[in-house]
Amino acid sequence: CFDVNPAALHLALAYQVGAFHKSLVMDAAFSGEVWNYPVTKYKSVYFNPESLKPSFHPEGAVITLGQYSSDKFRSYRSPEVKYVVGIIMDVTHTNLQVATISNSDSLTEATVRYVYDLELNQNQEIIGGEWYTNGHPDFLWSYKAGSEARTASDRQLGDAIVWDGPTVPSQWASAAYTESHQGMVLSHIVNELLKRSLQ
Repeated sequence: CFDVNPAALHLALAYQVGAFHKSLVMDAAFSGEVWNYPVTKYKSVYFNPESLKPSFHPEGAVITLGQYSSDKFRSYRSPEVKYVVGIIMDVTHTNLQVATISNSDSLTEATVRYVYDLELNQNQEIIGGEWYTNGHPDFLWSYKAGSEARTASDRQLGDAIVWDGPTVPSQWASAAYTESHQGMVLSHIVNELLKRSLQ
C-alpha cells in the first residue's frame, strides 16, 4: 500500500475516535511535507464500488468481488478478498493555530475528504483496501496516555528543583531562556502555571 492503508485509517478512526472518543494525530496530506493535525471527528458514507450508488449503511453498498467488473485494483487484491465496499469519509481536524493574546479559546477546523474501498474476507471482516484518489494521509499516530512533551532542558532539570515561591527558580528561568531560542516552551513552567491557575 502507499502510506496508510485505507483499512488502517478506517479502523483507527472507528475505534480511537468513534468507540473510545479519543483523538489521534494525522499527517493529512500524502506529499513530502509533514502537516500533523489532531482529528476531532469523522463521517462516512458507503457506496457500491461498481454502480457508485451511495448508502448510509454498509449492507446497501457491499458487493462480491465477482460483481465488481470495473475493478482497476483487481491485480492487487489478496486472494482472501471476497467482498468490497466503497467509502467516502470526511475527516475533520483542527487547523493550524497561531498563538495570540486573547480571551478566545475557539479553534478553527478543516475537513478533508478521502475516497477508498475496503476489502472484506469471507466473514466480512476488514482485511485491506485501496485509495481511489491521491489525497490520503501519510501516517497516523497518538500519544501514550499520560505522556507529555518535554524539552532537553526539562529532562536535565529533573524533579529536584521545586517552584515554591513567588518567582521562577533561576535554573528554570535559564533553561526557559535557552529553549525559547529554539521555539520551545519549558514544560516545568507550563505545568506549574497550570497547577497554580487551578488553585
